[in-house]
Amino acid sequence: MLDKIDFFIGNDNDGYMSINVRVYEFNIMYTVEHSKKGVLTNTKTISAGPRTENILKSFNNLNVDKWLNNYEHFVLKRTKWQLKYKKKNGVEYLKKGINAYPDDFAELLDWFNELAPEANFSR
Repeated sequence: MLDKIDFFIGNDNDGYMSINVRVYEFNIMYTVEHSKKGVLTNTKTISAGPRTENILKSFNNLNVDKWLNNYEHFVLKRTKWQLKYKKKNGVEYLKKGINAYPDDFAELLDWFNELAPEANFSR
């Protein structure tokens, strides 16, 4: 089960979109920010219930634990991303990349966009 997620994606020119997610007793709280536009979403809470259970299960189904820790492909305009998450058992994970992504990365972005539609994450 998840405890927290911190994710960002972007580049130095356009800025970085980030989301911080915390799980408290099956309540999900999140904040969305853009490095150049500021806070886009003050902390929102999704109360415990079937929706939060489905959101948490769908994150586990992404199998991000199996991703490599680092993905890199160097080109001039560099899009960076980083996913840090911690499970309730205290184990922390860090996955990141520069212009390279796991095959199912789009599914992670879809997951964030379902959680926080105002974020509109894309590569």
